Amino acid sequence: MLITRRFFNRENKVGEMFFSFTLLLAQLIAPSAFSIEIELESLHIKCEQAGAQQESDITSDSLALVALYNATNGSSWDRKDNWLVGPISTWYGVSINGFENRVDRIFLSRNNLTGEVPTVIGALTSLIELHLSGNRFIGLIPVEIGLLTALEKLDLSDNQLSGAIPAELCSLSKLQY
Repeated sequence: MLITRRFFNRENKVGEMFFSFTLLLAQLIAPSAFSIEIELESLHIKCEQAGAQQESDITSDSLALVALYNATNGSSWDRKDNWLVGPISTWYGVSINGFENRVDRIFLSRNNLTGEVPTVIGALTSLIELHLSGNRFIGLIPVEIGLLTALEKLDLSDNQLSGAIPAELCSLSKLQY
């Protein structure tokens, strides 16, 4: 059984939510700007605007990605589908965690990124994976990567990076490789 419920805020439609009761828990599909509570006993559904923190986080992530694009000669990348023109979730090589609405993975290996790895990468604090291998990066590995405390996978291989690995990377307790 599929139910559609529309939510209104005075005269303006705030959002639309679909849910199916084929499983014990309902699967929800809703705009990311909403938080949803369901009380299964009474089927009371509450939908409200998410806090400003979530919005500012994705805004911060988008600004960091634009800075990454500009700092690495994005107009010359081999693949740049939807960068700077579509929603971040459609940008080539970028993955968004739907629950937190944050950038959690970047896959831009072998894509003709040039210059230094920009320090703004440290602003993407929800990154779990960062794959930038096989590009034309030069210079040092930025210490700001040490700010990515959720990072599990980091691949900067096959570039022309120089210098020591920053000590800050040693504090990344979740880092597997």
